[in-house]
Amino acid sequence: MSRADSLVVVLSGPPGSGKTRLCRGLRKESTGPVTHIELDALFRRACERASIIPILLDSDARAGGGAAPESREGKEAAARAAAWHSARHAAMQALAQALAVAESAAPRVVLVDDTSEHRSWRRSIAATARDHRAALLVLELVLPASVASARNAARPLGEQVPRESMRRVTLQLQRTTASVLRGSSGRGGRGAAAWESAFLARVPAEGSPAEVLALARAALEGAWGNTLPARADGGEEPRGSPSAPAGAPGRGSRHRSEVHACDLRLRDAVSACMGSVSAARR
Repeated sequence: MSRADSLVVVLSGPPGSGKTRLCRGLRKESTGPVTHIELDALFRRACERASIIPILLDSDARAGGGAAPESREGKEAAARAAAWHSARHAAMQALAQALAVAESAAPRVVLVDDTSEHRSWRRSIAATARDHRAALLVLELVLPASVASARNAARPLGEQVPRESMRRVTLQLQRTTASVLRGSSGRGGRGAAAWESAFLARVPAEGSPAEVLALARAALEGAWGNTLPARADGGEEPRGSPSAPAGAPGRGSRHRSEVHACDLRLRDAVSACMGSVSAARR
């Protein structure tokens, strides 16, 4: 099976799980081109322009374009929602641009750095990856809620995520992952999450940055040979089955073997890391 032009890695995990730090580590270690699309940075950039949004909302309401939120809180919420919409639109543009460059130049890894708790967002990225013949990996950093909250509290005040947002993201991630794992175990079959089970790798994020980086690197190496996600237009979810040209036999079995091999490598790496931690404690 020929290698895909690029690998798109969708980072997923609660605030405080170390997604941005991991992306920077992967980018530093890589010998090839790596594009890091950081949603938080795009959101902050959009917020710098968001001060005009409440004014625009009021103006639109006066012009008959609908009722603007009357309270300050309502205006701020609308401005934040608009900023997130702008950030995600900019991220999708950056993703498509990076993959287009890779098709005409050197293969590259594209890291999409976000909490990625909503499957609709993952699905949009998967569709863009498929359109550009890129491999896909959904890399979830797994961290207990208590640890994530403690890490968030240790951040500078201006960088902390509100407690309610932490709770919402954590619950949504738990629901999404549970649905994906049900699909991978055969329960739920061809349901909404079945496509994603072949592209999901879960990495424990409680270890040291070096340990997390090693586990993530193993997952990337396994996913680099993955087949492409099926087309996700027309309201259909991408599926884990390969998008094979006519007359290409056995690709589905090879794909399953690659995913299984990646899983084994991850298990071995986790065991090795846990062994080293236990030895150090003794």
